[in-house]
Amino acid sequence: MYAAMYSEVTWWKEDAMIMKNGPGFPQIPLTVIARDKEYVIRQEDGLPEWEKRIFETLWEKLMYEQSELTDDSRFIIAEESGHAVHLDRPDVVVEAFHHLAEKVQGNEGAG
Repeated sequence: MYAAMYSEVTWWKEDAMIMKNGPGFPQIPLTVIARDKEYVIRQEDGLPEWEKRIFETLWEKLMYEQSELTDDSRFIIAEESGHAVHLDRPDVVVEAFHHLAEKVQGNEGAG
């Protein structure tokens, strides 16, 4: 998992420039669901805890920053979930979907 994530991190700077020079993020309802940092750190994968903690803290910060792309957003940490939040905590994903659906339906008449 961390090898794949390292590959993603390698392109962050280039990807950030592409996004920065692109159109702005639309002001739409947004929900960002993040995995549970402490849950992931507790998983036995042969990596030292200090290394996982650094990476997971950075990852959580980046996920939170995504929630700042719009004024109408929520940031949710799906407790007891890893990378596959939709498998570990489908209830969180379903609740987030329902919340967004309600917001969109409520805004239909607003323009």
